[in-house]
Amino acid sequence: MGDSAGGFLGVFEQRVIQQRKRLKDELSKKKSERSKHTLKSVIKEIKEWEGVLKQHRKDTRLCPHCGGQLE
Repeated sequence: MGDSAGGFLGVFEQRVIQQRKRLKDELSKKKSERSKHTLKSVIKEIKEWEGVLKQHRKDTRLCPHCGGQLE
């Protein structure tokens, strides 16, 4: 992931929020009406996007000059 992805963090965060809402809606259904495939795919996508966000936040805490950790 490059430096250009920093501008899209808001989009990624919104996607996670939308997927969490979708998961919550699916879980609010009765167990017999839930879609197992939907639950698995939504959870998988949330984990992937959170990994992207976590990695980018970790990378952005480095000093652009010396590469040292920022507080």
